[in-house]
Amino acid sequence: VKELCDADTFMNMKMTLDKCHKYAFPLFQWITASNRSHIVVLQEKYKIKSIATNYQYMMVTLPPDKQANFEKLKKKHGSVFAFHGSSCENWHSIVRRGLINASGTRYQVNGAAHGSGIYLS
Repeated sequence: VKELCDADTFMNMKMTLDKCHKYAFPLFQWITASNRSHIVVLQEKYKIKSIATNYQYMMVTLPPDKQANFEKLKKKHGSVFAFHGSSCENWHSIVRRGLINASGTRYQVNGAAHGSGIYLS
């Protein structure tokens, strides 16, 4: 990782990744080009006190225009943090596309005890 971070040109970065594996650079390009999420430090008022660390973060996955619209609606209606328990193999899609209501589709995995929707706690 240090060697990759020290790369001073695009070609040096490519050569460093090519030494690891022939698909490392194409994978790196795909990840950086397709990932719209970024991590921000969680504000003190939102930190979970029972997690004994000062290092808590939030992943933001919306493009700027959607994030601005969310912030506007949040001021009007409020917002809360919630947890979604999904299998780890789903997180790639969730991070890139957001949570999608799969109720009634071939992608639905669990029941819908309280009706159609995305379940959070």
